[in-house]
Amino acid sequence: MKRLVYLLVLLCFTVHFRASAVVADTSRKTVHHYNELFYNAFERGENYKAREYAAKALIIAIKKGLQRDVAIVYSNLAIINARMGDYEKANQYNFNSLKIFTEMNDTQQIARCNLNIGTVFIKLHEYSKALSYIENARDSFYEINDQLGYSICLSNIGSVHLALKDYKKALPIFFEAVDIDERNSDPSGTSSNFLNIGVVYLNLKNYIAAGEYLRKALAIDKAMGDMSGMAAAWHNAAKLMLATGKTDSALYLCRQSILKYRETGQLQDEADALELLAEIYEQTGNYRLAYSYNVRASALSDSLMNMDKAARIAMLEEKYINEKLKSEILSWEYRNELQEARIENQRKLNATWLTGLILSVIAMVIIIMQLRTKNNAYKFIVRKNIDLMQKEKELSHTMKELELLKSHQIKAEAPLLEAVADDKSRHGLRDDDREKMLLKLREALANDKLYTKADLSVEKLAKKLSTNRTYLSQLINDEFNKSYSDLINEYRIREAMSLLSDPVLGNKYSIDAIARESGFNNISNFNLLFRKHVGTTPSVFRKNAHSQ
Repeated sequence: MKRLVYLLVLLCFTVHFRASAVVADTSRKTVHHYNELFYNAFERGENYKAREYAAKALIIAIKKGLQRDVAIVYSNLAIINARMGDYEKANQYNFNSLKIFTEMNDTQQIARCNLNIGTVFIKLHEYSKALSYIENARDSFYEINDQLGYSICLSNIGSVHLALKDYKKALPIFFEAVDIDERNSDPSGTSSNFLNIGVVYLNLKNYIAAGEYLRKALAIDKAMGDMSGMAAAWHNAAKLMLATGKTDSALYLCRQSILKYRETGQLQDEADALELLAEIYEQTGNYRLAYSYNVRASALSDSLMNMDKAARIAMLEEKYINEKLKSEILSWEYRNELQEARIENQRKLNATWLTGLILSVIAMVIIIMQLRTKNNAYKFIVRKNIDLMQKEKELSHTMKELELLKSHQIKAEAPLLEAVADDKSRHGLRDDDREKMLLKLREALANDKLYTKADLSVEKLAKKLSTNRTYLSQLINDEFNKSYSDLINEYRIREAMSLLSDPVLGNKYSIDAIARESGFNNISNFNLLFRKHVGTTPSVFRKNAHSQ
């Protein structure tokens, strides 16, 4: 499921490369050579190498003006960046490729671009958009009898239904795709769909069938040396072991998948595996490690997908559509002017007036589209920030419950403290004092809201926590990967968002008052930091928050 059959899309492009490798031009041969290296590295899951080969091919193709090769390399870069979790770059390359192939009127390559775009939207959980692009590609592949492309579309449509938990729809689609892949001797596609079928059976709690198909997928991936495929199989096998109560096996398989994801640069998949590892530790009652791995997973996901990136990805599609519409309108306008030039002189005045009216309408359409795009982006940003605040509140509540459980367990586990201490020493775990200090810091910020004091300094906070400035600064840098001032400002911005989105307080108080209530003593600095962290001004955020 995690691979989402990117590998098969790449195989389609590679077939084209081999068919056209007889071209005499040296530069084109060099580009095709790098594309072959890219394909081989991709098949083995060597994602960093694959991305490097594609980048070299792109430089040569652009320099020599090989437009078709440029478009194909754009598609390869989109596939590898999507696998490695950079969805913004992936769709930038996808739309660049789609634009070139649309100008060439190449039906097959346009279908592949639409498939790639739809696959990225699956990763972004934009399922209606994903289905729209993928079904468009599926219909095109069917018309030109491209069975491989058609099979990939089926797999991705099945993945959408799987994500929506519509297992009755997903399962027959995956089986249909497997039948096509086996008839065409495509082991990569077969393995990917076996994995998807195993995940469906896992969700249906048919653990015997799930284990059978996961083992089939893993066997094919091992035979091919596909590291990405093996990582995905181990990841889902760990879920199966956890569901059947075999936590030791689940821990082993999950750790194996994390190591392999890290090696191949699949950071989003690594974050998902870290979340699973936290869940396994929670099942075994080790709440401290469960919390630690949850924090690591959250930090890794945030580094890949922040609010600014999400808004830019959402705007890429609208930008492409607007450019296409603008081009079509301007093309129509040109033809209209050419026709009017042949009309008698007495109608020139009317033609000029009509042209001016058309240009005005075009300008209004473009302006309206730009405003709509901007407003949609603001609404998207505000909605995502509000959702994030809600999730943070839920996480905080969960952590309080975990701490309460932990305090009850301490008394019951007193006789084991010495053994646990020895075990910590053997495995090199962190000192309890550091953990306690971190908990005190979180409580001071989350519960006591010390950050709302405008004169709060690192020295004052250290004194409040009964420590010194140097130790506190180092602790914040190690645990949060940011400076003291950045951490405090983030808490203040969250407080401001909470007040601005409150239906009563948000309207009752001015933005200046809310800034001071959140700990800022300078309204200019507040506006600057709020826009940097949230992506909108405080006034725009309040307006959109209340409308939602």
